[in-house]
Amino acid sequence: MTRDEVMMLTDEDLRIKAARHAGFDEVGIAYVPIPWLMDICEDTLAGRLGGELVAIPDYPNDIAAAWDLWDRLIDDGWYPMFRAGSMNDGTRHYSREATVLLWHAERDTIEVVEKDDRAAPLAITRAFILAMQEKP
Repeated sequence: MTRDEVMMLTDEDLRIKAARHAGFDEVGIAYVPIPWLMDICEDTLAGRLGGELVAIPDYPNDIAAAWDLWDRLIDDGWYPMFRAGSMNDGTRHYSREATVLLWHAERDTIEVVEKDDRAAPLAITRAFILAMQEKP
């Protein structure tokens, strides 16, 4: 998948791709408990992780879930850098721009810049997908 194709993926497609690269199997819609909703069950995007059927985190919209992808990048040998906002944004729009730069000794450098109200988790998710599909 090319960089342009990754940048055009919908939120659901980003969740599915990120989940597969994060080790989820059998990804699809299932009736599962949603831990962040106090164990209420609902039909949602789910997959098997370690044999257990669990809800897939909303990586492109949830910064806490996106940081899990960040940790996986580090475990895979990437040296990530993150910057939120820009000198032109000021504090009012601090979270509306995010840049993720990934460097790896054996692979191409990856840079993702997002300008959106959810820029940080979206940039991390897209950078993760681009990095994980470059495995040698």
